[in-house]
Amino acid sequence: MFRAWETFDEKLDKFLKKKLDYENSDFHSDFLLEKLQKEIEEHLFLEKRINEVFKLLQSQFKFSEEILKSIILPDSSLFKLSNKDIILRFKYYIELFGNKDLLCKVIKGLSCFYGNDKLFSWKDMYQAKRQMDWIKEFFNLDEYSTRIFIINNTYFFAKEPKKLEQKIEDYAKILGVDVEVIKDICLFTPSGFYSSTTERLEEKVNRFSEIFQIDLNTTKKLFVKYPFLINNPITIYTKCFNLLKHLSANASSLIVENPFIIDLLNYDEKTYCGNFDRFDDFIDNIKFIKQNIGEIIRAYSWIHNDKLFSFCIVKKSDNKIECVVFGLKCGDVLNTNIDKFYLHNEWIIPSYLLMNCKENYVENMLEEILEDISKKVE
Repeated sequence: MFRAWETFDEKLDKFLKKKLDYENSDFHSDFLLEKLQKEIEEHLFLEKRINEVFKLLQSQFKFSEEILKSIILPDSSLFKLSNKDIILRFKYYIELFGNKDLLCKVIKGLSCFYGNDKLFSWKDMYQAKRQMDWIKEFFNLDEYSTRIFIINNTYFFAKEPKKLEQKIEDYAKILGVDVEVIKDICLFTPSGFYSSTTERLEEKVNRFSEIFQIDLNTTKKLFVKYPFLINNPITIYTKCFNLLKHLSANASSLIVENPFIIDLLNYDEKTYCGNFDRFDDFIDNIKFIKQNIGEIIRAYSWIHNDKLFSFCIVKKSDNKIECVVFGLKCGDVLNTNIDKFYLHNEWIIPSYLLMNCKENYVENMLEEILEDISKKVE
């Protein structure tokens, strides 16, 4: 977001330099010069309007300029609204979403991640409440859950209901499941839904089936069981298969049994994540987790303080959710004052209890876990 503002600030200097160069040329056109002058004037007008709006929001709602520039783009429809409308909208939206911080998250999600600012481009600000009510009814959520879902997944909030319903129906048809199954994917692993168009999803399913040499129905079941497969580009499918084929004679069966492996491989280094000496140890630890802790429903590999950490999100038999840190040797841990940990041969598997397995909740928790575990690991 800040880069967008830097580009905006640099734009005037470029206009002025271009104008100077053009005026000094013997071949300039008066028409093009007038056009360039008009662009300069429009930029200056917008710059003035942005400053006015920011001062208004700072005085009325105590937003800092830094916050505003982190959530709003220079081309936002916000700057086309009257001052009265801006104040009315911010008051209404703050009340609708709960507080200023939550509203900021929604604005940033819409403008930064999805390239629109529906909150300010809708002619009627009450459209926001209608969108919220529709999502509440469509996904069968209570008021609180609806608000949290929208705040964390603004894609669904910005989407026209008919288009969203159609996409869900298309996803269900492609994957051969009921619409309710796709709704669950939207609620628990939303990026698996909005990361691809329906055409792209169909292409990914077909190419995954071809690359891993497994039948189409099995592939569809894998995509439903592990929707994060949808997030990966087709090139990752190819890299994953080639790497597994190099490491094992059973690449196809490995991915069928453990689809999450796609997120536990280091494609830059062409190896697997964790401090494992052998691929057999890597697979052995996966088997230990599945047999002794629970079903692995998600895997992550994140770099923190220049060290690669891998995690498995595990659903236990009692439906409790644990996040286990994957691939640490016992000697790596400086102290083990962690709530819970498992030992398997020379491996230690620190564990953190999670409240639920919804994607956004897990990713927020992982940041805290990374901070905690990195203090205990060399």
